[in-house]
This record gives sequence, C-alpha cells and structure tokens, in this order.
Amino acid sequence: ELGEFESGFTAQWFGTVPAVVLGGIGTLVVIGLWAWLFPELRKADQLTVAELAPR
Repeated sequence: ELGEFESGFTAQWFGTVPAVVLGGIGTLVVIGLWAWLFPELRKADQLTVAELAPR
C-alpha cells in the first residue's frame, strides 16, 4: 500500500508521464549501482546453496 501511495503522489506531483519516466530512470540507476557495487552478483551464472555458503 505504501508503494501505491508513493506512485500516486509522484504522478499527482510531477504528472503521469514524467513520473513513469523518472521511475524508469531510477530503476536503471539502481541496477547500475548494484552491478558496480556487487560484481560477484553480476558475474554469477547460477545461485546455489554451495555458492552462497561463506568460505
């Protein structure tokens, strides 16, 4: 429900199209940051229990 409130508030404040574009850009920024901050996730082929166990 909090996400619905945030989406509606953003759409009301910026307008529908700018809110959607801003949300898409924000999503791509987060994806890029996570790929840069956690390269082992980017390079992972599959995630298994053995690969996730601490070494």
